[in-house]
Amino acid sequence: MARSAVDHHLNPPPGLVRRLAPYLIPKPWTGRLWLDLTYLLACAAVSQALLSDGPLAGLNLDLLTPWLVTGFILQPLPAAILLGLVGGLVLETHSTAPAGLYVCIYLVAAVVIGLVKNTLSWRHSVPWLVTMLSTAAWFVLFEGFVASVLKGPEILTPMYLLQQLTRIMSVAGIGMICLTWWRSLEVIEGDAATERPEP
Repeated sequence: MARSAVDHHLNPPPGLVRRLAPYLIPKPWTGRLWLDLTYLLACAAVSQALLSDGPLAGLNLDLLTPWLVTGFILQPLPAAILLGLVGGLVLETHSTAPAGLYVCIYLVAAVVIGLVKNTLSWRHSVPWLVTMLSTAAWFVLFEGFVASVLKGPEILTPMYLLQQLTRIMSVAGIGMICLTWWRSLEVIEGDAATERPEP
């Protein structure tokens, strides 16, 4: 018996769902560079729509940094550098900071993480947390240094410092929540920095 068009769209055939399943769970490393870039741009769009211009604009949250840090850990260095470049360029598009600031921050983070990731065991949560915190601290310190050079040290008010501390904690918190979610879905398992995903 032939299936109707409505039934076909509401209940897709099981083979189609199985083929599309790897593409439906957003993760920082799929093994396909085009999909990784698509997810990165989607993460940046959500971050821009909700946190910069949207209803959560008052919160100082950062979605892009934890996504990129996880990608830097999981991906080979050339792909991590490319994603860091794209992530930095995305932040540059809606920033008043000097050109190249965010590209520099993410490229340095990608290279440093790429060089030290094989010396750490990624089976435990502590290396992930320390990497998230140190990358967020690097981001905030470099950005604060450039801002204080351009606008003077009077920009470093207690409120500014509190906002930056909140940003560091949000990167670590969001990163660890995502890590827990990816581990529960078995997207990330084992010694993630040395294993490669199945194509």
